[in-house]
Amino acid sequence: MAGSNTIGAELAPALVKEFLLSRGAAHIERRQMGDGEYAISADMDGKPVEATITAHGSATGFKALADGSADIADSSRPISPKEEQQLQAAGIGRDVGSEYVIGMDGIAIIANKSNPVGTLTIEQLARLFAGEAKWKDVGGPESCQDVGIYARDENSGTWELFNLFVLRGGQKSRVLSPSATRFEDSQLLSDRVATDPCGIGFDGLPYVAGNRLLAIQAVNRAYQPTLYTIRTEIYPLSRRLFMYTPKFSRNIEVSRFLQFVASTAGKHIVQEIGFISDEVTPPQHEDIPPLDPRYPKLFTLLGPHEPLSTTILFRTGIDSLDSKAYADLTAIEQMFRQRGLPPRSLVLIGHADSSGSHAMNCELSQRRAAVVERELTKLGLFATDVKGFCDDVPVASNDTDEGRQKNRRVELWIPTHL
Repeated sequence: MAGSNTIGAELAPALVKEFLLSRGAAHIERRQMGDGEYAISADMDGKPVEATITAHGSATGFKALADGSADIADSSRPISPKEEQQLQAAGIGRDVGSEYVIGMDGIAIIANKSNPVGTLTIEQLARLFAGEAKWKDVGGPESCQDVGIYARDENSGTWELFNLFVLRGGQKSRVLSPSATRFEDSQLLSDRVATDPCGIGFDGLPYVAGNRLLAIQAVNRAYQPTLYTIRTEIYPLSRRLFMYTPKFSRNIEVSRFLQFVASTAGKHIVQEIGFISDEVTPPQHEDIPPLDPRYPKLFTLLGPHEPLSTTILFRTGIDSLDSKAYADLTAIEQMFRQRGLPPRSLVLIGHADSSGSHAMNCELSQRRAAVVERELTKLGLFATDVKGFCDDVPVASNDTDEGRQKNRRVELWIPTHL
């Protein structure tokens, strides 16, 4: 494996170790070969086996797939259109069988624990990281004459998404301040913020440590990164963690490993390391943000409901589900079967972004919900109601492609008594 430091530093080695144990391996040993480079060796059926992991940033994973030096690319952001084009002949891209979502994460905005600021907008974040604002401009300590800016390095998928969501996602496109200190290592970045009373940084959720975790305001709501807001991807800086491999890989161990990662045991390890597994469950009620008035009106008619902790998103086009959506629908069917829930108890609510006319978006939101209804019917699950809420309930800004993507969604709700 090669690629993301976010995945490769702890999660990938832990997954490899448990996979080898599940195969009956013995004498498992992890060795550090260099900065961000590991080898995990074991004895299996009397033969030595070894897995290597190099964790120097998501972009390096796709380069390693291209030159054949890796079987799997770890990535904390989706493969780019340019990378997908370069790797198309090798069967690597956004398709089911090549793209695997192994868990969820939220890019955590962290400040020193002495800082009283609790919530920032994307625009305020962008100004701070671009060096255009001081802490006192956003309600922070006036004693901080300069902001200590800490950021991941250029090869990091965490950096690429932060750059996209924040620096290029505000009211204008910005660049990171030249005074920022850059890190390849997530833990080192967190440690530096913890020692700087005027510091701010961004990192993966497992690396918040003793720092203050800031809420992010979007569409007039402040979102903390919780199990629910990250699994449903309504936290503004939520992200998926990926593994990519050729769609028709000839390495049987790669297929077995990815099957293990998707198993209950694999999801448990994702949680154990500090990320969010993509399990589908009803959320804790305190995790659910305040609801738009349309929801209470609907559930006054249908009875009280609660959302499942996943959201079905669409690729470009009205009825093109993404790779995670198919896995989520299967997980929903498994949850219903394991809990003995009645198969006719789902309410589907479709949403659209604000592109186009309101009337067209009302139709689109209804049609998206109908697409999910059709796929669930194939799995033996049936909706009691299918509603389109037009473009009236956005969870992200419609000013960016990424925000519009999150607003093109279908939510799944079940009665609270189940």
